[in-house]
This record gives sequence, C-alpha cells and structure tokens, in this order.
Amino acid sequence: MNLIIFLFLLGVATSSIYILPSGNPQPSDFLLFLTGLVVIFFHWNRLSGIHLLWPMLVLTIWVGIVSAAWSIAYPFGSFDRYPLFYLFNFVFMLAFVNIYISLKTPDVVFSRVIEMALIVSGVGVIISIVAPSLLLASESVRITGFFNNPNQLAYYSLCMMGALIVLNDGALGRRLSTLLSISSGVIGVFAAASLGAMAGLVFLLLAIMLANWSSLSRVFNAMFGVLFVLTLFFGFDLYTEGAISDRFDARMARLEVKVESIESERKYDRILAYPEYWMFGAGEGSTERFQGYERGEIHSTFGNILFSYGVIGLLLLCVLLFKSLRQAPWYVWLVMAAPLTYSMTHMGLRFTAFWFLVALILVKYRKPRIRAGEAGGFANNILSSLVGR
Repeated sequence: MNLIIFLFLLGVATSSIYILPSGNPQPSDFLLFLTGLVVIFFHWNRLSGIHLLWPMLVLTIWVGIVSAAWSIAYPFGSFDRYPLFYLFNFVFMLAFVNIYISLKTPDVVFSRVIEMALIVSGVGVIISIVAPSLLLASESVRITGFFNNPNQLAYYSLCMMGALIVLNDGALGRRLSTLLSISSGVIGVFAAASLGAMAGLVFLLLAIMLANWSSLSRVFNAMFGVLFVLTLFFGFDLYTEGAISDRFDARMARLEVKVESIESERKYDRILAYPEYWMFGAGEGSTERFQGYERGEIHSTFGNILFSYGVIGLLLLCVLLFKSLRQAPWYVWLVMAAPLTYSMTHMGLRFTAFWFLVALILVKYRKPRIRAGEAGGFANNILSSLVGR
C-alpha cells in the first residue's frame, strides 16, 4: 500500500505536466484516479471523510442528475462528460482525506509534495521563456509552462501556493525548497500575465501577514521569505531581460478594456438572459441552445454552476466551502479568497488543484472520526526519505 500512496503523491507532484489537449485526462490524472480508487477500496471498511465531503458527494450526484435529464430532453447535446470531472475530483478528495489522516506527519509530507509540484511547474515556465521550442510553444505575451494555456498555469500556481501556506500554518520559514517553490508560484502567476491571479496573489500576501503578525520571530521569518521571493523574482526578470515585467505591462495596458467588457466576455449576460435555468440548471455544454449568447462557456465558477446546475448546485458548493472554512483561522479565509477571486472571471471547478485546497482545509481544521496515525497504519512509513526522517 505504501507504493500506491507514493504513486498518488507522485501524481500530485507532477500534476502540472500536460501532454494531451485540455479537457482530456492527463498522465497524472490517470495516476491519481487509479491509485485513489485503490486507497479507497483497501480502506472501505473504515473509510473516513464522507462526513466531511458529503456536500461534494451530493453535488456530484446532482450534476449527474441534471446532466442525465438534459441528455434525455436534448438528445442532440453532449452532457455526459461533465459529471466525470466531479466524480474524478470527489474520488481524489476522498482518497486524499484518508491518506492525510493516515500519516503521522501529513503536513510535512504534503508540504514536500507541493513544493515539488510548484518547482516542477516553475521549470516549465523557465523552459517556456528561455527555450520555448522545447515545449513547442510560440512566442506569446502569456506563458503556459507545461500547461496548455496560461489560465491553467496561473490558477494552479495560486491553489498550490495557498495549499503550501496552509500546510505550513502560514509560516514561510527559511527552508530553501519552500522559498523556491513559492518563488516558482509567483513567477508562474506573472508569467501567465493573469490579472485575476495577480489580484488573488494579494490575498495570499495578506494571509501570510495575518498568520505571522503575533510573533516577532515569525514576522522576521515572513519578511525574510518575502524578500527572498522578491529578490529571486526580480533577479529572474532581469536575467530574462524583462520577460516577466514586459508581459505584466502588456496585460495592464488592457485592464480598462477587459473590465468594461467583463459582462459579455465572461458570459455573465447569458445568465441574465435565461433566468428560467436559475433553479435547476441548464447543464454544461451544447451552448447552441442559447441563441444570441451561444459562444463559449460561462467564465465564472459561481456563475457557471448557478446557470448549469441551478440554485441547488450553487448552494451545495457554498455549503462545502463554508464547511471547510468554518473552523479555520482567519488567514485561511484569505488563502481561499485567492482562487475564489480568480474564479470570478474563470471557471475553476474542473481543476483538481482547487479541490485539493478545499479538501486540505476541510481535513486539517475539522476533527476527523479517525485520528491521525490510527487509520490502519497503511501509510505511516511513506516517504520517510522525502520528509528527512
């Protein structure tokens, strides 16, 4: 079983590497889903996490019901693939919760895994800038790294940095791998030139400040960490002759235009034009049904789930988010505000990094029915070399 969990953690660490087109399972997805199923199967008789994840379970079922209903009502449409995203992420979250509570030092183990994930993502950004031909990437204002588009890079960076902050209890410390991984995340946000992610980054900075203000030593450590990240960031920008700052300037030049067109560009106007779908939802896909508003999906997490799965879907999502944050410190609310701010102009519910952050906050700050280290002991010895013990 230790091998299975190691492969699960490897899937998390390499989750930024995309090979297939977007919307298709990536190599890490296969690894996460298969190993997640094995973890759940071998742990079924003392499975924990259902009491934590019941809103996600009900949401997954509701998405399936709405999609099936629309498949019958509109047989020419394509609704069957969207429930699979929610099913995959529910399996991932349930497996993660059980692995987390089974480890003696879960925060240490997952901190190292997330550091690795951010550094791998950062390597993709560096390659995209200094040798884009290696990734078959074209010269562009926005960098994609190992992902297929810059929005994925930006959102991933936000979620993973948020997870690392939560795992470290808000402390940056002076561990080199932690500082390098945070630097990779910050560079990823700015290389993607995402205005929404930059706004989310402000909340992560505020979270670090709030988490460390009560102790003078933590304040100094946080200041050292921030200065290290800024030094590395500006040093990288100088080394690449303005590769980051030029992209930032180019995107800021478009800020006013993007704000003025946000309603139509992000498809909020479709929600207002079809209020009859607000209660039970129109399902995802087959946007040709919405004449005059048929182009593309709604680029908003909350807007998309309201329109696609109605008030019921939106309520279930809000219950899950509130359940995760209810017992968390205030700085964790700021951490969660980062991806949620980004999600105002992007649809982020199919992105596993977001669900990882939600599940992490749920299990870390709630009282699980099985205490850490007592869930059968199948993971207590995993990654001893990784955590340095």
